[in-house]
Order: sequence, then structure tokens, then C-alpha cells
Amino acid sequence: MISRISSAVLVGRDRDVDTLSAALDASGTGAPRFVVVLGEAGVGKSRLVREATRPGDGARRLVLTGECLDIGVAGLPYLPIASALRGLARAVPPDDLERLLGPARGDLAAIVPELATDGVAPPVEASASALPSGLGQARLFERILGLFGALSAVGPTVLVVEDVHWIDRATRDLLTFLSRNLTSERLAVVLTCRVDDLPRGHRILAWLAELERVPSTVVLELGRLDRDAVQRQLSLIGGGEPGAGVLDRIWRRSEGNPLLVEELFAAGGSEGPRSVVEVLLARVARLDRPARTIVDAAAIAGRPVDDRLLAEVLEVPEAEIDEGLRAALDDRVLEHEPATGYRFRHELLREVVEAELLPGARRRLHERFARRLEARPELADTSPVGAAAELAHHFAEAGLAVEAYTHLVRAADASEAVHAYADAHRALERALALEPRLPQVADDPGSRLELRRRAADNADLDGEFARALELTREALTLVDPAADPATAGTLHSRVGYLQWSLGDSATALDAHREAVRLVPTEPPTAERARVLASLGGALMGAGRWAESREVCEAAIACAGVAGARAEESRARNMLGSDLVALGDIEGGIAQLREACRLAEETSQAHVRIVGHYNLALNLATADRLDEALEAAEAGRRAVDESGLRRRFGQDLAAITGDVLLRLGRVDDALEVVDAGLTLAPGGSRIVYLSAVRARIAGIRGDTADVERRIGGIDLSTLDPDVAAYVATVRAEALAWADRPDEALAAAEAGVAQLKGLDDVLWTAPLVAHALRCCAELAEAARARRADGALQAAIARTGPFRVQLDRLAPRVTTSSGRAWVASARGELARAGGEADADDWRAAVAAFDGVPDPIDGAYARFRAAEAALRTEGVRADVTALVHEAAAVAEAAGAAPLAAAVATLAARGRIAPRTAEGSASGPATKADEAPLTDPRAAAHALGLSAREVEVLELVAAGLSNGEIAERLFITRKTAGVHVTHILDKLDVPNRVGAAMVAARIGLSGGGEPEDPDAPPRR
Repeated sequence: MISRISSAVLVGRDRDVDTLSAALDASGTGAPRFVVVLGEAGVGKSRLVREATRPGDGARRLVLTGECLDIGVAGLPYLPIASALRGLARAVPPDDLERLLGPARGDLAAIVPELATDGVAPPVEASASALPSGLGQARLFERILGLFGALSAVGPTVLVVEDVHWIDRATRDLLTFLSRNLTSERLAVVLTCRVDDLPRGHRILAWLAELERVPSTVVLELGRLDRDAVQRQLSLIGGGEPGAGVLDRIWRRSEGNPLLVEELFAAGGSEGPRSVVEVLLARVARLDRPARTIVDAAAIAGRPVDDRLLAEVLEVPEAEIDEGLRAALDDRVLEHEPATGYRFRHELLREVVEAELLPGARRRLHERFARRLEARPELADTSPVGAAAELAHHFAEAGLAVEAYTHLVRAADASEAVHAYADAHRALERALALEPRLPQVADDPGSRLELRRRAADNADLDGEFARALELTREALTLVDPAADPATAGTLHSRVGYLQWSLGDSATALDAHREAVRLVPTEPPTAERARVLASLGGALMGAGRWAESREVCEAAIACAGVAGARAEESRARNMLGSDLVALGDIEGGIAQLREACRLAEETSQAHVRIVGHYNLALNLATADRLDEALEAAEAGRRAVDESGLRRRFGQDLAAITGDVLLRLGRVDDALEVVDAGLTLAPGGSRIVYLSAVRARIAGIRGDTADVERRIGGIDLSTLDPDVAAYVATVRAEALAWADRPDEALAAAEAGVAQLKGLDDVLWTAPLVAHALRCCAELAEAARARRADGALQAAIARTGPFRVQLDRLAPRVTTSSGRAWVASARGELARAGGEADADDWRAAVAAFDGVPDPIDGAYARFRAAEAALRTEGVRADVTALVHEAAAVAEAAGAAPLAAAVATLAARGRIAPRTAEGSASGPATKADEAPLTDPRAAAHALGLSAREVEVLELVAAGLSNGEIAERLFITRKTAGVHVTHILDKLDVPNRVGAAMVAARIGLSGGGEPEDPDAPPRR
């Protein structure tokens, strides 16, 4: 027998070790790193990590390791983190541990009882009540982040999480949190993942791709060894060079997989076994019966297990298993870790052993584990979550439906207690699947109803709206509306809410009305207040604000009598939004703030979150952007504290990104929005977030991305305000892409969604964008003397002119006044007029918000209008420079190009970094849309006049034109006068704009002594 089957030296991985070591070294200097090690089973991922993290060369790192286990659908929340922290508790002296943990000790003990002061794990039944009061997922995450910060202050620290292809949702969220919040900690997080079993598009691969986008992440993909590396591996294992025949056989059959190289070499020189499974089973087959029995039991355990539990399960004295354990160790099937117990040398080997067991033997072993762990809880996982999930797993696999059902529900209790809602949902789904085998449950509608309601709540909190809706509908079938109208009504209300979450607003409204019909009016109850508030919210979302106001006021009155604070908070929240939409902004904000105050008195996290969100949304609508950011931040804290990031995080990311974008903080908005998109579970709730992201793309000129994100959205499925925002974003982006017809159609579609609503908030920007498109179409037609197209463009302004007249006296916000002034400016532009006053009014109003990006566009148009009427002597330098500065800071390439082109035509020098003019500007390049000379001739210009117009467009003076064309200055002046008359423009700037419209290119960099560049 070969005594050593692993080479003493890691072979063929020098470059990978160097890469991983470099990442660890960087983290040791205060530049945190995430390292993802990918590869197939047996390729050496864990060996690589051990090699890179072992002490040596003066490196002194604290290495904490945890692994994910394939422990069944119930899951083990935070299992690898708990394992790593147990290692910390063993490695650090008690006094040092106390100092490192500080006030976090109690919170962390919720998942690692060994960290508790007394080191005693609470019983599973008491797990929820044993948790620290108010513990939320974000608080736990912050505690763990703080602990790693304290550890890294002492010395470089490495967290290794093995086998993340089995990672639980809670740990996944924690690692995502760490990847985005590590700053200068001396910490490296190393993840290993077996990729050969994960299909393309698997959620774990998507999550790893998300991590990879973080700049501090390093990805290592381990391939198989080449022939030379296999030869060296064999020589190190065997103590000498392998024979040619041995090398050829093993190289051919292992294909360079290091684990198979070792196993094939250990199997000897025979031609069999031939498959991976056979290779691994050959090692187990050498064991005698006592050793094989122990190995089978260890395979069913699914985790490292100590000899006490093995003896209990096998029902033999502990001393009698020593010989079998020794044989399994000698044959390198098992290995021993003092801290955790006996485990398989490789997880793939454990899977093979488990798969080889007959179904009956597998069931019996699972039952033995379940019974012994139930009787001896001290042998179970020490955390309440782990212990409950482990018992549920073994009972379920043993086919013991009654016990499995009980423990699956307890596992859900424990998962909910640490806000692991995805794990709780999976446990309850498995419990639901057992119902047909449980007559006592099948015949108890109350139990079945409660289980479905609870599973639906967890699915909702995890963002799985479709499944939550299915479960709620199932629950409805178990209720007799005549006997229990309150429960039936409450469930109908939940159906309505979930239908709205999935984008079915019309059907949702019907469900809410049915809920109000069912729940009795007398006596006033919390249930009655709840369904009234929900109906009010549905009406508010549909834009029926006056009707919603009446319903919400009734809900408030009912809640007040019933003493239902949460329901009153929700109703005031909806009422506040109604009042803002109806024009009573101060009254609405007051109601929203009162709603938030009441929400803080309740224990319902989602009520607090929705309160902060709607307050932020309405503050933003009222142009109180700084206050809106504060409210959104409060909402994000509430989300984090309650572990509801996946449920509400995308909504708060949307409003935060929207406000940051309006404030001109585009990079900050992009960071927030992209983080929110990683949380989005699908459905209509992602639309607002996607639209904010699309607006960033449109501002920066990426129209294709805009269309990808929002181009296919059916506006009729959205709430009116969301539909209007989506349409506005699309219209703006298409206008910048010089696609005015499509942009106008987008604006018209948005206006159609507001038809019949008495709205002054969302219509104004749509009207302004629609008139902008009309102006673009009119100017293009006017430049080409296309009278029919010109009249058509002007005619299309008619409906928007009517809406503008209706809006103008009713807008009360600064942004509303800005959009009305912008719309008037665009209307004048469409009519061939140039009125800078409207645009300057828009500038002042946008500055009052402040809204730098929309203000920059208004500055651009104000400068253009002044140049049209006053020529190059117009005092617009400040306007142009300010617009250019905003465009540059925002990365708004289309706006920047338009401003630069205008500056060139107006002979305004660009601003230097120091703020002074740098010299005369040149015309920006523009791609002609048609044959420009033919277009110029069609406008009545002669060949010589076309040449002169090109030079006018380039900014040359009459003297320079004369010199360039070898004519007199007087003749040049006559040509210019004729051009102005034929083009019907008042000055040279207007002529240059017409030249740009038809794609006529200018050239040269003139120095006009009569009109020096403005500074």
C-alpha cells in the first residue's frame, strides 16, 4: 500500500500560487482582496489555498476557514462563518477574544454560541427568544465587519470559505456586503467553487460574476495539469521517476486531474478501474467491514463528526470504533481535525460513498442520526440555526414525515430569527410537501392555512413574489368567507399587493376592493384599517388621488379607534402621497412624517421601510432633495437592520439614485443603482430602478443601453408616475441620439398614461421633452426648406401647447416652473423664434432645486437663443462655460458635444482648468446626415455661397474669407449678406447653425480682430 498519496510539494501551480500570494500580500498592506478560486472537482483548489496561506517567509496571518455543506434544502444559514468564528474562539486567548469582540459578542453568539460569555448554546426551541433584542441582518453584518477590522488591526487576516457552490443565501449576502464595505482592513476573503456541476446561468455563477465586478476581486481558474506536471507529481508521490508505461496510463486516464492522478497511482498498475467513481470506490473497497460501516455513517453525517456521535449512531462503545477509524485514516479515506472531528479527505469521495449506499441503509442511518441528535443535542451543531436545520434534514431523509415536518418548522423559526428568509422559505416549502403524508395536518385547515401564510410571507420577504402569490391563493381556498370574513379579506388584500408587485395593477385593485367588502365595518378592527389602507395605496398608485384620500382618511379613523398604530402609519403614508399629488405639498409631507413617527412605535420593519421610502419619494417630488436623501438613508438603515435588503433594497436604491442623479452626482448614483440591480428579484418593482440606470446611460450617450433596459416596457402595466418617468427617460435619451420622431412618440406615450389625471407633477417634464422633439423636427425641416415637414412639426406642438397653458398657472415646485419655462423655450424654438428669457428663467428655476444637469441643458439653449438674436457679441460665455463644466463632470457626452459645437460657432474659447479662456474655439466635427452641398443648393445658395457658408460655419471673418477665396473683403461681405437673406437668419451664428443642420462642414481656426473670443 502506498503510504503517501499526495505529493509533498504542490505541482504545476507556481503561477497560481504567486497570484494568490500577491493578493494576500496586498491585503496585508490595507488593500482588502476577494479571491475566487474556480475549478472542477479534484483539481486542487483547497490545496492551492492551503499552500498560499501556510506560514512562511515571515508572513504571519490569522487564517479562519469555514466550508459550505450540501446539507439539504432546509439549509444551514451562516454555516461557514460560524465554523470560521469557532476557529477564532479556539485560536485566540480568552482575554484577547474579549477585547476583539467587544460589544459584538452577544450578537455574534446568535450564530456561534461558543462566543457567548458562558459558552452555552440555547436550545433549539428557544433560539428566537435567545437572540439579542433588535438583532437585524445588517447589525449582524456590521458586527462581523467590525470584528474583521479589529482582527486586521492586530495582523493580516484571511477568511477562507470552501465549496461556495453550496453556499446558503444568508452567507452569500454577508460576503456581498463585505465585498462592498471593506475599505482599509488587512483582510483577504478566499472562496473556492466547484464549477463543473453548475449549469450555465446558475445563480451562484451569477453571484460570482457580481463579485468579480468589484475592483478588489481576483479570479483564479484552475485547469488540469500538463503531462510534465503529472510526471513530477508521480515522482514526488512514489519517491522516484515513474515508469513510462505508468506515466502514459495515468496521464491518459486522469487527463491531468491531480486527485485522479493520486488515486490511479494508489490503485496500482491494473487497467481498471476506469471512471472517477470507480477510482474513488476502489479506495473504500479496501476497507474491512467495521471501517466501511464507520465511513458510511460519516458520509451520511454530511459534516465533520466526532467519534462520540459516530459511536451513538452505530450503537457501539466509543472504544470499539477506534480500529475502524484508524483503518479509514491509514487508507486516507478520512482525515482528522482536532477542532471539528473526522471528515472525508475530499468531498467528492464523501458523495461517492453516500451514493453507493442502498436506499434502505441510507434511510436507517439518517434516522439514527436524527434520533441521537434529538436525544443528545450537545452532539449537534452548536448554533440554534444549524442544529434545527440538521435535525430537519435527517428526519426528512429518513422518511419520517411527522418528525421532519415538526423540525422543518423549527428550522424555519431559527432561520427567521437571524433574518435568513430564503432558508426559512425553503424549510417551509419542504414542510408543505410533507402534508399529504400527515393525515392530522391534512385534516386541519387551520394548520395548513397558517403554514401557507407563513411560507408566503417568507417568499415575499425574499423577493419571490410569484411564489408568494401562489401560496396566498392556496391559503384563500382554505378559508370560508362567510365564517371568517376578516381572514378572507386580509388574504385578498395580500393577493392584491402581490399582484401589484408583479405588475398587474388593474387586477390588484379588484382584489383590494374585495378585501374591503369582506372585512366587517363594525366593530373597527386592525384588519379593517389594514385593508382600507391597502385599497388607498392601490388607488394612489393608479393616480386616483382624490378617491384614495377618502379611503385613507377612513382607514386612519378606523385605526385610531382600534389602536392599530401600524395600520394608521400605512394609511397616513398613502394619504401624504395623495396630498402631494393633489398639490398640497406641505400637508402631504406632514402626513408622511407623522406616518414615519408612528412606524417607529411598531415592531413591523416593513412599515418603517415603506414610510421612509414614500417620504423620500415625495420630498424629491417637492424638490427637497437633501431631505429626500436623509429619508432614503433612514430607509436603507431600516432595511439593513431587518434583513430585508432583497425585498426593499432595490426600491430604496432607485429613489436614492434618482435623487443623486438630479443633484448631478452621477458616479454616486451609478454606484447605488448598480448595487440595487444586483438585489432585484424581477417583476415591476425593478422598473423604476432600471429607468434610473437607463437615464444615466442616456445622459452619457449610450442609447442602446437605454433601449435594452426600458425600451420593451409596456407602460400600461405601470403606475402612472412610474410610466411617466420611464417615458421621460426614453424621450430624453432618444432626443440626445438625434432620433426626434421616436423621442416624440415616447413622450406622447407617457402623456397618454396620465390622461384623465389631474396631474401637475409628472406631466410638465413630458410636455417639455415633447416640445423639444417638435423643435428639433421643425429646425431640421426649416433648414432644408421642407415646408410640409415644417408645418407638420409645428402642428404636433398643438396638444402640448394646450397642456402647457393648463399647467403653467398650477405648478408650485421649482422644478415644475423650470419645466414650464423650458417648454415655452422649446415652443418658441419650434416656431422659429429665439427667446432667451424663457431659458434664463428655466436656468434660475433649475438652480433653485438644484438640478445641475437639466440646468446645463437650459444654459445651452439660453446661450443658443442669445447668439441667434445678438450674434457673437452676445454675453453668453458664462452660460456656455457653466454648461460645459456640468457636462464634463457628469460624463454627459451628447450635452458636452452640443455645448462645444455652440461655443465654436459663437467663437467662445473653451475654459481651461484654471478657469480662463484658452483661445479661439474650433467647430466640433459632425457627421453629415445627407449630401450637405446638395442640401445647401436646395436652399437657393450658389456654389460660391456654399463655399462662403462653409467658412462662416468655421467662424472665419469677412477678411479671412476674402483671403481664403482670393476675393475682396467687400465681395465676401456681399456673399455673407446674401446667405443671411436666403437662409432667413439674423446673423452669422444663425447661418452657422443652418450649416450644421445640413451637415456642411467648416474648417480653419480663425482670428477675427473684429470679434475676439469671449473670455
